[in-house]
Amino acid sequence: MLSLYPDQWIDEKLNQGVYFDPTFTTYFGHRGSWHVYSYEDVKKVLTSHEVFSNKYTPRTENNPLSDNLNQLDPPEHARLRAFMGKTFTPSLVKAMEPAIYTTATKLVNKFDDYETDFVSAFAASMPADIISQLLGIRSTNFSQVAKWVNQIASVPSPDMIAAYFQCQEEIFDFLMGEVKLKRDSQELISQWQRTEISGELLTEKEIVLFCMNLYLGGSGTLSGLLEMAIFTLAEKPEVQKQLSKQPGLIPEFIEELLRFRTTVPTMYRMVKEDTMIDGQHMKKGDIVTAWICTANKDSTVFDLPHLFDIQRKNASLHLSLGHGVHFCAGSYLLRTETRIALEVILQNLDNIQLVKTPVLNDSLLASSFDQLLIRYSKRP
Repeated sequence: MLSLYPDQWIDEKLNQGVYFDPTFTTYFGHRGSWHVYSYEDVKKVLTSHEVFSNKYTPRTENNPLSDNLNQLDPPEHARLRAFMGKTFTPSLVKAMEPAIYTTATKLVNKFDDYETDFVSAFAASMPADIISQLLGIRSTNFSQVAKWVNQIASVPSPDMIAAYFQCQEEIFDFLMGEVKLKRDSQELISQWQRTEISGELLTEKEIVLFCMNLYLGGSGTLSGLLEMAIFTLAEKPEVQKQLSKQPGLIPEFIEELLRFRTTVPTMYRMVKEDTMIDGQHMKKGDIVTAWICTANKDSTVFDLPHLFDIQRKNASLHLSLGHGVHFCAGSYLLRTETRIALEVILQNLDNIQLVKTPVLNDSLLASSFDQLLIRYSKRP
């Protein structure tokens, strides 16, 4: 089974427990990290924002994402989270469904007759296209926005960190221009500029960071989830046939997929005050790496955790979308987009197979492929 984290490795880490690795280097350059693996410990790190802070990346001018919703703690986080809750309501997502269907159908209709690279043909572009439509971004800019987003969503190597921050600045400047351009329009960005939270209007910078957060959540999480879904359907033809005949089971498939092949293997936190986990003393300022991919396969929570089972009753207990105040604000949109994409794909394609075994990107932040070549038959 394809995985950067084989079953044996996961079981060994779950048995190992909490430990500190002084040589571990994070993507943002910090050296040394605590590692937590069990479901109980990971959930505690994600939930206890009083002890474990989301403000773990450097605060610099060329790193605007350090000020976004996912990098804040309460009480600052509460105000912006309330805004997100008012924005991504089930009714808004329901109103987006026709556009999601249309976008997915257009992309599938462009597939070659027998074979395509699913990443470039679908997964890399659909998420950014949907968010661009929602925000009212001109279609002529879709491809450039998608390039920026995909670059930021990837984890930079040390020699690429300057380009990574440069990309952040470029998309920030572009979106700031869009915010100013749409100040008096009826589009979503303009509506945000007139929205008050706790008696205060959002600043232009906050709106830009919301846009960036939307794009990154859509690109990193949705793209990876779509890629893992197609890989899994090709790997498990019996599940593919079952979902083709019973599309009503797609939501159950998505939940088990999120547990079984999480697209976010780890999440980071910084210790705000000295604390203990599993008998280990963590000091203020220490970095903690919470391993979502091991927590999701903890046998104390999930029976037969290494078995993919769409009938699993407690699959939704997975931690792939976070937990507590930082639970993914766009989770309903993510599930809706994935469901519709799979419905469209299975309505149009039959007998999806892998042309060759793809290579997973070696990333602790996002599980994805650079290329996923598939072969199929188009349904009449």
